Amino acid sequence: QGRRCVAPKLVNGFMHPHWFDECTLRQLKTEWQPRSGDVFLVSHFPLRGIQRLLVGLVEGRLDPWAANLIDKPHYCDAAACRRGVGAFIQEVASWPGRRCFKTHAFPQHFPCCYPFEPMYEGTPPKILAIVAEPRHAIITWWSILKNMRRLRPLDSDLLEDFILLISQKQFQMFGDLIDHAQSWANEAMANPRHVRLCSADRLGSVDAKEVKAELESIAEFLEIPKQSAAELAANLFRRPSDADEALILDDLVPYEALGGGPLIEQYGRNVHLFEDALNAATFEVRSSWRGALGDWLGSAYSKIAHLVEVSARGIASVPPHVLTVPLKGDAVHAAG
Repeated sequence: QGRRCVAPKLVNGFMHPHWFDECTLRQLKTEWQPRSGDVFLVSHFPLRGIQRLLVGLVEGRLDPWAANLIDKPHYCDAAACRRGVGAFIQEVASWPGRRCFKTHAFPQHFPCCYPFEPMYEGTPPKILAIVAEPRHAIITWWSILKNMRRLRPLDSDLLEDFILLISQKQFQMFGDLIDHAQSWANEAMANPRHVRLCSADRLGSVDAKEVKAELESIAEFLEIPKQSAAELAANLFRRPSDADEALILDDLVPYEALGGGPLIEQYGRNVHLFEDALNAATFEVRSSWRGALGDWLGSAYSKIAHLVEVSARGIASVPPHVLTVPLKGDAVHAAG
């Protein structure tokens, strides 16, 4: 509130928050060796509820609503730039058990020694590349940026204005949304033992069975018991009475979750918001969006192309409103 907005800067060819430093990132990549069991969450868009969910899975803390669940410097490259490489490496070396980090880096700028060195004992380091259908990713970005008064690059809170920025490639924090997803999809195809795509859309489903299935698949990749994933998924839909007190302490506050909202950014709700805004937008916005979809379809392939194709279907791909209301508590169990 009242603080000066600080512009992002170019680092390694992509826009980053102003505190990122290219020399520090090169040093981190050279000096930091991951250890057995480490998990890295990679996404183009910022993570809030999903970070809570996956940190809980990795660390064995199966209440995604818990206070101080993500109070450590999980955002590894940002933390190294703020603390210094040596101090960051020393701090995270003291963490017990399996460690979970997050980054927005492309593969070529991954914040530790990568590709990973072979490990002959224990669980090798793993990367979860979290991807989303473009409309879902854009609403996630917009929801966060409109509350970031110091860092946000927006002159307007209007969603249609942000859609235009994205479509005209005027907002490219951490690079292009689809280029980023495709680069990690390529890594997952080339190195499936270490890299796996993860669906933010499925984790953001209101169907508890779909969330549970995605979490169990992730747990299998991470070599974590499926029962832990099942318990975590069940707890996701059991909001405790003191949830707001825990969530408000997070660095990236999930504002939509306060006051009774769901913890995870909801896929159905987000695509409805996007299509409603697009329908009310000017011809320039709609035309620019169609052009962006065409460009992405020309560069993406396989799983990422499918995500773009779903966006291109527009309102025809949007679930009915009744299927976008999350079940809670006993209603989850009644649904099976």
